[in-house]
Amino acid sequence: MTISPILMPQLGVNDDVVKLLQWNVERGARVAAGQEIALLETTKASFALEAETAGYLYPLVEGGQEVAVRSVLALVAAEPDEQAVAAHVAGLQPKGSEDRAASLQLTAKARELIAKAGVDVSRLPADRLIRERDVLELLAERAPPTASPLRRDATRVVAVYGASQGGIALVEAIRAMGGYQVAGFLDDTPHLAGTTVFGLPVWSGGELEALAGRGIGALASHIAVREFRLRMRDRAFEAGLAMLNVIHPTAFVSPSVEMGVGNVIKAGAVIDTEVRMGDCCIIDNRAVVPHHNRIGDACHLAPGVTMGGGCSVGECTLLGVGTIVSSRIQIGRKVIARPGSVVVNDIPDDVLIGGNPAKIVGKRR
Repeated sequence: MTISPILMPQLGVNDDVVKLLQWNVERGARVAAGQEIALLETTKASFALEAETAGYLYPLVEGGQEVAVRSVLALVAAEPDEQAVAAHVAGLQPKGSEDRAASLQLTAKARELIAKAGVDVSRLPADRLIRERDVLELLAERAPPTASPLRRDATRVVAVYGASQGGIALVEAIRAMGGYQVAGFLDDTPHLAGTTVFGLPVWSGGELEALAGRGIGALASHIAVREFRLRMRDRAFEAGLAMLNVIHPTAFVSPSVEMGVGNVIKAGAVIDTEVRMGDCCIIDNRAVVPHHNRIGDACHLAPGVTMGGGCSVGECTLLGVGTIVSSRIQIGRKVIARPGSVVVNDIPDDVLIGGNPAKIVGKRR
């Protein structure tokens, strides 16, 4: 059976090691030639690693580790067979190397890497402690120089629409997620174009369609005008840009949540089991969305909003700061709830509500 190695590519002249951020497929899963299988990161950018050949992927290095250039990252087997892969790894180890390995002074990580990658331990020194880096350097010497099917992942390069205080907070959230580069701002304020904000260039909002040509593949925005967010989403799609979901690391989002694109989940927010959320929503600081709620496109839950379970909120609705919504409440589309509202009854479309309990106090035109 054919088993082929995947090597850590040389991504930059000055990079001797590259960080493997994550594998994109499970161990033993089938991959196609050209499929993105892992995300790599240097000191300057993130890159997607593609499979050279089709087959079944068996990683030898875990995500989050720094690996020397030209080291073996994984094996691709023609058939799904763990035993054959293990035998292949064992076969890479020269005869008598097990006895030699037993006599060497090895750190735990060095010993583990030797077992995984089939290192010829006869080339390791016996007069000192062998560390993981020594083994990686030996692997780098062994690996043949081959071209790697690698391309820059443009969706990891992001522009933020809105060069304001909220935009700066969004930049910090994107950077906190890790693996993303913020290239600059878009803004419709005439005097801001051509300036810098937070150390980043500001371009006119009319330049959105030119972003892809600058190597920018994704867009994010904090702008709270709900209809604007949906128009921005449509423009981004037409321009070939992805709409990034920005999820602050301190937010909790259940793994069973389903959401669209272009959403912003801010610090301290909670989105619980099997919540369904559309596109371009803002779930603000410390907002709580319990299990089985339904949130429509372009909704904004302001800081401190607390909902009961089993509710639904129609598209383009704003729940003001500190709004409380009882369980199993149906709120219509394009509703505005004043700060501090306590919603205990269903609410129709296109109204303004406020008070405790919340009542209709106006209609949207």
